[in-house]
Amino acid sequence: MSSGKAGVALSITTLALLAYSILALYGMEYLFDGDHFLAIGIWFVGSIILSISIYYMCKSKANRNKRNGLLIEVPSLLVAIVILLAGSIPFTMFVSVIRQENTFVNSITETANHVRAIDSCYQVFANNRIDQYEKYLISHNYKTTAIRLRVNSLKRRLIPENTDSISHERKEWLGGLNSVSIWNISTAKNFHYVMMACEDWCEQYRQRSSIFYEGEDTTRFEYDKSVMASQSTYANLRIPHSPDTFGLLAAIICIVGILTTYFYIRRPRNRYSGHHR
Repeated sequence: MSSGKAGVALSITTLALLAYSILALYGMEYLFDGDHFLAIGIWFVGSIILSISIYYMCKSKANRNKRNGLLIEVPSLLVAIVILLAGSIPFTMFVSVIRQENTFVNSITETANHVRAIDSCYQVFANNRIDQYEKYLISHNYKTTAIRLRVNSLKRRLIPENTDSISHERKEWLGGLNSVSIWNISTAKNFHYVMMACEDWCEQYRQRSSIFYEGEDTTRFEYDKSVMASQSTYANLRIPHSPDTFGLLAAIICIVGILTTYFYIRRPRNRYSGHHR
C-alpha cells in the first residue's frame, strides 16, 4: 500500500476511533449514573486495549511470515471485535440521546423543578395538618391555653426552626448545578444527585410526619411522584435497549472506519520481498 493511501487509512482509523470512544464515554456516564471513576476507568482501559489490538492486528497482517503473523493477528482481531461490540451499547445509547436532545434536556429540567417543589409541598401539607388539628381541638372544647400548647407542639415537630434555612440551601444547591447539556459530562452525575436528593428529602419528611397526635385523622407526608413522569423519559433514554436504525448505522460506520487501516493493509505473499507478485 502506498504511503498516501496508508496515511488516509490511518487518518480515518484515528478519527473514527476518537469519535467512537468519545460517544461511548458519554454513553457510559449515563449508563453508570454519572460515576466518573467507573465510566472513565472502563473507557480508558477499553480504549488502550482496543488501540493495542488494532496496532497488532495491522502489524501482524503485514508480517512476511504469515504463520507467525496470524498467531497474533487473530486473537487481536477477536479482542478488538469484542470491545467494539461492547462499546456499541453506550455508543448507541448516547446517539439516541443526541437524536432526542430536546426531550432529554426537558425531562431533566422538569424533574429538577419538581424536586425543587418538594419543600413547598411539605409546607402546605404541614400547615394544613396544623390547621386541621387546631379545628379538632376547638370542636372538642379544649381550653385556649391547651389548644395553643398542643398546636405549637405539633408545629415544632412538623416544622422545626431550621426548616426555612434548609429549604433555602436546597434551592441554592439546585440552582447551582451545572447547566443541562448533553455535552456536559457532569449532567448524568448531577441528575443522579437530584434523584438521590428527592428520595432523601421525601424520606426525611415522611419520618418527620410519621408521629400523630391524639385526635388527628391524617397520614404522613407522601410526595406525588406522578408529577415526575419526566423521570421515566430520562430512564428510557439511559437504560440499555435495542438501538434504532440510525444508532446501529452510526455504530457500523464507526467500526468500519476504525478497521480501515487493517482492511487496507495487503498481506504479503512473498516471504522475502514482502509484496504481491
